[in-house]
Amino acid sequence: MKPLRKCKKCGIEAHSQNELDLFPFNKDCSHQRRNTCKKCVAKTSREYHYKTKYDITVEEYETLHREQEGKCKICNSKDPKRPSGVFVVDHCHINGHVRGLLCDDCNLALGKFKDNIKALESAINYLKDN
Repeated sequence: MKPLRKCKKCGIEAHSQNELDLFPFNKDCSHQRRNTCKKCVAKTSREYHYKTKYDITVEEYETLHREQEGKCKICNSKDPKRPSGVFVVDHCHINGHVRGLLCDDCNLALGKFKDNIKALESAINYLKDN
């Protein structure tokens, strides 16, 4: 059966009308996304995001993920606690250095403390004392 549409990146084919919703193909989509399946669009978006924000590749992210055994570097949770299902790339906001992958909860906690070590130590002491 001849496909109705084919992803220009991975070659997956849509053979029925039901499969067409997997392909963002309309006038509102950017030219790059036309005839591209959602999986390929997501991968391209991740590649762009990691490269522009953290200066790492998806492969480098995957290496970090393997090195951390698929766990958050702080709490060791295997659940990223994000709808995307991927861990947050934690980085130093001063020099941009990537520190590791964190679950959303740990990333938000560090963010609330603005990476202030004295404030974090004070919070630890507070918890120990009470």
